Amino acid sequence: MPSPLFKSLTIGAILLSSASAAAIPNWDIHFLQVITDFNNGSTDEITLKYEIGMGRDFQVDLFDKGCTEPITGTTIVPTWTTVPKDSDHDYLDIRLDLDKSTITSSNIWNSLFAKIDMCARLRLFSGSNVIKEDARDISVAFNYQIDFTSNEGSLREASLSSGSSTTTVENYVQACTCDDESSFTCNTDTLGPNSLLNICVKSVSSDMEVDFLNTLTMTQGTQEMRIVDGFNLQDPVISSM
Repeated sequence: MPSPLFKSLTIGAILLSSASAAAIPNWDIHFLQVITDFNNGSTDEITLKYEIGMGRDFQVDLFDKGCTEPITGTTIVPTWTTVPKDSDHDYLDIRLDLDKSTITSSNIWNSLFAKIDMCARLRLFSGSNVIKEDARDISVAFNYQIDFTSNEGSLREASLSSGSSTTTVENYVQACTCDDESSFTCNTDTLGPNSLLNICVKSVSSDMEVDFLNTLTMTQGTQEMRIVDGFNLQDPVISSM
C-alpha cells in the first residue's frame, strides 16, 4: 500500500520543518542612539547603542565615512558590553575611546565643517558566516562658540551634538577679560571710561589648540559690535589681534 506510507512521510517532513523554523534564533540589529561626551579628560567619547539578537556573536569595525577605507591618522579603541533585554534580545553598548589630540590629522576629520565623519559596521556571525550587518555613518559636529561676560570672566559651556545626542565641552578653551596681551591673567575688573579692554582666548588642554578666531562680538544691552568676522578685524583703528 504505497499511498498511505507516502502520506505519513509527507506529514512527518512537514512537522520536522515546522519545529526547525521555531528554533531559528533571533538575528535582529536595531540601532537605538549615539551618545557623545567630549569633556576634557573624558574617555569613551562616543557610545553606540544597539539592540541585537540574544547571545549572538558579533564584530564591530570602524572606517571613514561610507565604510570604504580604514581609519588612518588617529587611534580609536572600541570596547563593548551586552546586557539582556528580554528572552530574544540583548542591549549592546559599543564605546569608542578616541585620541582627541590626533583627530584633526586623521581621515575622519572634516575640516570644512569642523566635525568627525566616520562609519561603524556591526556584523552578527554564525561561525565564520556573516548573517546580518548594519553599516552606519556617524557624524559629530563641534560648536566652538564661547560666551563670556567682561565683568565676571565667566565661560559658558560650549555644546557638541551628533544626531539626537548633546554633550558639553568643558575647559578646552578659556576666554576672559585679562590684564594685558602678554600675561593672559584673567580679571574681573570693571572698565572705566576710555579704558582699554583686553580679551584673552587660550587653550587649557593639550587635546585642543586655538588655531584661529573666526568671530568676536561685543554686546551691551541691545547694542552689538562685531570686532572680528571671518578671521579679520573689522576696524583695525580701534582694535588689534
